[in-house]
Amino acid sequence: MTTPPPPRNPAQPAAPAITPAPLGGAVKAMPLRFPRTRRVRDRREFQRIQGRGLRLATPHFLVMALKQQGPRLPARLGITASKKSGESVQRSRIKRVVREAFRLHQSEFPDGWDFVVIAREGGDKVSLKDVMTSLRVALNKLRQGGGARQDHRGPSNRPKPGNTPNKR
Repeated sequence: MTTPPPPRNPAQPAAPAITPAPLGGAVKAMPLRFPRTRRVRDRREFQRIQGRGLRLATPHFLVMALKQQGPRLPARLGITASKKSGESVQRSRIKRVVREAFRLHQSEFPDGWDFVVIAREGGDKVSLKDVMTSLRVALNKLRQGGGARQDHRGPSNRPKPGNTPNKR
């Protein structure tokens, strides 16, 4: 049996609501959630973003960004932390902190873009403030048209069907 919470003191003001800090511009009124529609979840989507997107390097992360195809939807986030980032506890912490930074500051991420954040070694020791600073650096590079284009859809060395060498 659980006991009910103690009554709130009416003289004590309620806790203020947390609102994301804008990065120059109007604040969008949006709930501070991270629903499935805001996540990159499918392996093919990760590969598409990593293969065709812009690469934006920061000290703790490698951020890939790709403009969405079709109608302009809210920004989406995918997170990758390999075993180089640490054991499972450290990898989970990295993902949790990056998700929280995105959730609290989602108004700063431009609509119509998909982002994949890849943790680098040492990323498990960063704070929420450090993560947001790194992501802001990447977003500023993106707004300025920076970032290395990474398009791995070029010609491959594999022979085309029908052009295989004769085996005699």
